Amino acid sequence: METKARDSYVFTPSNADELTATVISNLQLSRRYYMLRLARPAGFVEPLAGQFVHVAVPTIDAGERFFLRRPFSIHDCTRDFIDLVIV
Repeated sequence: METKARDSYVFTPSNADELTATVISNLQLSRRYYMLRLARPAGFVEPLAGQFVHVAVPTIDAGERFFLRRPFSIHDCTRDFIDLVIV
């Protein structure tokens, strides 16, 4: 199955290479809060409490993306997924 740019986010943990993760779900928790669940990519090291990932959101046209990455705190991480709380 091919992954489209709108279905994945590129992020770089502080101690790892740039990785691509597929969005599993994006659940609205309240008016301002969302839980973004990403499939945990191979090679993503086990995070410690308080660690952040820096997310680069790709755009649809020509593979360009926002210049600056957004830091998000890891809420939960299992062998299969990574949860980020987005405000």
